[in-house]
Amino acid sequence: MTGPSRTAGGTSGRAGKRILFVIVIGAALLCSAPTAGAEPVGVGDGWLLFGFGPVGSTTEAFTFTSDGPAVVSVTDAFCPGDGFRVRVDGVAVGDISSTADDSCVGEVADPDLAFTDPRFAHGSFPVGPGPHEVVLEVIRTPFGNGVGFIRVDLRTPPSADACRHGGWRNYVDDQGRPFRNQGGCVNWAVHHRP
Repeated sequence: MTGPSRTAGGTSGRAGKRILFVIVIGAALLCSAPTAGAEPVGVGDGWLLFGFGPVGSTTEAFTFTSDGPAVVSVTDAFCPGDGFRVRVDGVAVGDISSTADDSCVGEVADPDLAFTDPRFAHGSFPVGPGPHEVVLEVIRTPFGNGVGFIRVDLRTPPSADACRHGGWRNYVDDQGRPFRNQGGCVNWAVHHRP
């Protein structure tokens, strides 16, 4: 099936109904799911749904406090093609954008799937311990608005090699406890990674 055709009045035909369906589903999710900007984001609580407006707009602030190093992950969802400038504590830490065309073919509502799908804007950003505020600025959206997901997790070592040469200082175990030395980090990584 080909993507939607664009006319001066917008999207037409079957594809227009699909986009309308995705917008209705997204709006229903926004109304039924807790929005991350309404309350602090819990470290390790999984994905939180958020909505966003046109290019140049920003999301509400997502706030959290981490006892150890953490990672903030963001993904676009539903219709690919959006992009964000990620700001942590008022500083732009990176842009994530999609190179997908302006069609809404191949919608993905599952944030875990969207995060691994190259058609969707997604990225992860490390932060240190303490209180943080994350704001997303919309830098691309072919649809004028949309939805995405954000989560904050403890930063555990991805491999034993990541612990070497002082790297152990940048990670915590799955309970949020900092490692006391390189050996503790290597041991944890060897026993907790596939």
